[in-house]
Amino acid sequence: MDKRKLPITEEHRRKISESRKGKIYVPLEIQKFKRVEYARVYARNRPPEKKAEIIKKNKERNLKYHKEAKEFINNYKNGKSCQICGYKEHTEILQFHHKNPKNKLFRLAEIGTKKIQIIKTEMEKCILLCPNCHSLLHLREKQKEKELKLLNVL
Repeated sequence: MDKRKLPITEEHRRKISESRKGKIYVPLEIQKFKRVEYARVYARNRPPEKKAEIIKKNKERNLKYHKEAKEFINNYKNGKSCQICGYKEHTEILQFHHKNPKNKLFRLAEIGTKKIQIIKTEMEKCILLCPNCHSLLHLREKQKEKELKLLNVL
């Protein structure tokens, strides 16, 4: 938490004066901190069999989410083709290439347990390429970067 004093708004003043009348007011930042701290302590003191059960449930849930996300991505690729050469024989090998790498939140190859809506918004920032075209595109990008560095040195 920030140690600097936060400016007190009129709403804070009103709530503080109400707390002096017998009602208790705790700022939201402190409430959230207390909840997180309580959850940490509770998790540390949990019996080992309960911990194992929770870990097992989490793994099952994560596998389910990952499987759903993979299925969604493969369904998206069906019927599509490489946007450079037009390859569409085996759509499952098509790769996503971000149009603008600066807008990239994560690599679609590493979806983990992300929600489908988040994956969908990330896919909208990409084009589909076959592995050959994708490699060539990255090679050309690296060559351009090297040329720019050389120009800056000279």
